[in-house]
Amino acid sequence: MIKTFTKNDLLRFLYDELPNQDRDDVMSMQITDESVEHETHEMESVVKLLDGFRMRAPQDAVDTILDYSKKA
Repeated sequence: MIKTFTKNDLLRFLYDELPNQDRDDVMSMQITDESVEHETHEMESVVKLLDGFRMRAPQDAVDTILDYSKKA
C-alpha cells in the first residue's frame, strides 16, 4: 500500500511529534520519493529560520503592562 503524507505530517516529523511507525514511513519515503525529500528539506529550512527568531516586546510595552498590573 502506498502511504501519503500531508505537509502537516512532515512538519510533525520535523518536530519529532510522529509515532515511531509513521516516522519510519516518512524516512522510507524520503529515500524512495524525491519530492518528499525535497519538501522535507524545504520545510526544515523554514523551521530553522523560524527557530532562529527571538520575539521580544519593546521595553515601553513591557513597562505599560507592568504599570497596569500594579494598579489592578
